[in-house]
Amino acid sequence: MDMATPYDVYFYYPVKILENDKVKLTPYIPTTHAEPFFEQCTLHPEMFTYMPFPPFPTIQELHDWVETKVRQDPALVLFAMIDKTRDEQDSAFAGIIGLTNTSPPDRSTEVGLLFTFTAFQRTHVTKMAIALLLMWCFEDLQMCRVQYRSAPQNVASVKVAERLGFRQESIRRWDRLTVPGTVSALYTREADLKSDCGGLHVMYLSLCLDDWESGERERTNEVLRGLVPPKRSLDRLLLG
Repeated sequence: MDMATPYDVYFYYPVKILENDKVKLTPYIPTTHAEPFFEQCTLHPEMFTYMPFPPFPTIQELHDWVETKVRQDPALVLFAMIDKTRDEQDSAFAGIIGLTNTSPPDRSTEVGLLFTFTAFQRTHVTKMAIALLLMWCFEDLQMCRVQYRSAPQNVASVKVAERLGFRQESIRRWDRLTVPGTVSALYTREADLKSDCGGLHVMYLSLCLDDWESGERERTNEVLRGLVPPKRSLDRLLLG
């Protein structure tokens, strides 16, 4: 990836900044966000516990991943989460979040690639970031379905989705192989070709158009206005 080349975001839909009075989502730009993101990945590799890929060994591998897996896939867009309540702009970068598996013909997408930095966990950031995406998806992009996936044992991830109106649909067993050295394997066999990997179940949740029009739009607006009181603190916000 040539960092001197102007950076364009290739997504099926026009991308814009999403914000309320506390959180701003701005398109991820490598020259601005890669270095602090890589630093947090290095300091807190536990953020990758339920991710289908390991921590990035070098910042160049992060650049390569963003270029090949994100920028060149029009079904995916990545945002930087900015905490507007922080006085110092340099300390306001709170993590990343994105939309994946976007299908214009099906009018569906998925909230994914969620990394909330440790200093911003148990705060308003993740909740409001997802709420901003939901408002954009249903009101601007006219989506019919927004999906959310998580490992069932990642209780905090499941709860934050449910508190924003997502409903559990199913658990897909052996949905993916785990990355060696991250999450404990559910089941392995020494004879397997990838015996160092284990199977991981994945819970599927969704928020759909009928939910949105039956009260979730109003609830999401309340979240963005800070009218929904926080419930029990979330220990770890990691999306599988």
